Amino acid sequence: MACLYAVSLLAGSPDRAKEQVMPSLGGFCQAAMQHLQACRAVGDLIPFLELISGLAAGLGDEFFQVAPLAMLAQLATAAAASSEQDVLKPVLVFLQKLLMARSPAPAPQLVHDVAQATLANFHHWPRSMGAQAFK
Repeated sequence: MACLYAVSLLAGSPDRAKEQVMPSLGGFCQAAMQHLQACRAVGDLIPFLELISGLAAGLGDEFFQVAPLAMLAQLATAAAASSEQDVLKPVLVFLQKLLMARSPAPAPQLVHDVAQATLANFHHWPRSMGAQAFK
């Protein structure tokens, strides 16, 4: 997961993100899912979370048209259970972009699952996250 920091730098350029990062996104998601299923620390996923957050912010709705949304939402909602600010920052940016996507609009069940996970966990978050959640 640590090598994803270098990949996340490529995601800063929309053209490079489309050409070089998006084709491998499924593999990155599967590796992140295996990491969580092995009960490893969520903090180790920060480079992955930064990557998906950057892709969602940089590519916008185009990202959500080709990304494996169900798996990304599952990973993000699992990470939202963390109380670590470094984990929560990219997760909240990603979830906000996901829920505000217009094309395609997220499925109602996906919106429900994300909202439920967020509401179930927000009371564990540091108070400082409240002010930073939607900057």
